[in-house]
Amino acid sequence: MNKTPIIKVVGTACNLRCDYCFFAEHCKRKVISIELLKSFFEQYLKMFSGQINFIWHGGEPLLAGIDFYQTIIGIQQSLKNNNDEIRNSIQTNATLITNDWCKFFKQNKIAVGVSLDGMEASHNRHRKFINGKGSFQATMAGIHKLQDHEINFGTIATLTKSGLANLEKDLEFFVKEVRLNRLAFNLFADDSTGNQQLTDENISSADAEIFYQKIMQFWLEENNRDLSIREIDNCLSGVIGKWPRNCSFNGSCADYFSLNNNGEIYPCERVSFNGSGLLGDLRTQTLDEILTSKQFDQHCCQSTKQSLNCVNCPYSQFCNNGCMALRDKDGCFRYCSARQTAYRRLSDLIPK
Repeated sequence: MNKTPIIKVVGTACNLRCDYCFFAEHCKRKVISIELLKSFFEQYLKMFSGQINFIWHGGEPLLAGIDFYQTIIGIQQSLKNNNDEIRNSIQTNATLITNDWCKFFKQNKIAVGVSLDGMEASHNRHRKFINGKGSFQATMAGIHKLQDHEINFGTIATLTKSGLANLEKDLEFFVKEVRLNRLAFNLFADDSTGNQQLTDENISSADAEIFYQKIMQFWLEENNRDLSIREIDNCLSGVIGKWPRNCSFNGSCADYFSLNNNGEIYPCERVSFNGSGLLGDLRTQTLDEILTSKQFDQHCCQSTKQSLNCVNCPYSQFCNNGCMALRDKDGCFRYCSARQTAYRRLSDLIPK
C-alpha cells in the first residue's frame, strides 16, 4: 500500500491570517529546496510504485510559484518508473490564482481544492488577510478564473459554531450560486489547532449532530446524484458495504505522512502544528528509516485503536473511531454520536 505524502511546500507561510488556523504562528516564506525534494522523490519512488499521489499543502502552497512546480513536475517525470502514474493535487485559498496558474493546472492535470467557508459574511468571519480585510472577494476571483478555464475543483469549508446558523444558506450558495458539486467540511475543534483563542467557536458533539442533520436534509432535498458531500459519501459507503475513502472514516491514518519544508516528517498536519508527533528528519535520516521506525509503528497502532464505545457499535468497522487527532481523553472520537445518528438515518433510507 502506497503512503501518500502531504508536502508543506512553504511550511506555514501564508498570505492570510485565518484565526482558526492550525498554525497560530506563520513562518516567513521559505520554499522547500529542490535538492531536498529531489532526494525525497528518489527515495519515495524506490519504495512505492503504481498510482502515486502527491498532495501540495500549506500554509499557502501557491506562494512557491509556478516555476517551482514546473521544475518539480519535471523531476517527478524523470525519476518515475515506466508503470508509475503520478498525480498531483493542491489545496489553496485561491486568492493568488491567475490565468497563468489555471493554464498550468490544466496542462499538468493538477487537481485543485479551494478553501471556501460560504457566503461573504460566513467566509470573512475567520478568513482574513494579514491587514484584517476579509478574503472573500479575492477567493471568489480565483474561483471564477478556475471556472473560466473549465477546471473542476472541490471545496473544503471550516465550520465553526457560529457558522451553524447560516449553514443552509451557505449550502445553497455553494451549490446554486457557485455551482459546486464537490463539498467537504472540517469541523472546528480548538484543541486540535495551535490557536486556543476560539473556545466559543468549538463544534461540540451536539453541534455536530445538527451539522449532519442539516447537510443530510439539504442533500436529500437536492436529490442530485452529481452532488458529492464528503461526510455523507463516506457514511453512505460504510452503510452499503463499500470502503469509505476519507482517512477520518476508514482508519487509514497510517497511509499518509506530512513532509515539512525543512525536511521534518510528521503523521499529518493535525499533529505537526506544535512540534508533537515528529517521526524523523530527511536531512539526517532516510525515508525508509523514518517510515519503518518505531515511532511510525506506534503511530499506526494508535491510529487504529478503538474505544469502549466501539465495542458494541454496529458501525465501528466503517467509522474506525474517527480521526485520532479528534479523540477525547478516554480515546473516543468526539463526534461519535453524531456519526451514529447519520449512519442510522442513512440505513433507514436504504430499502431492506
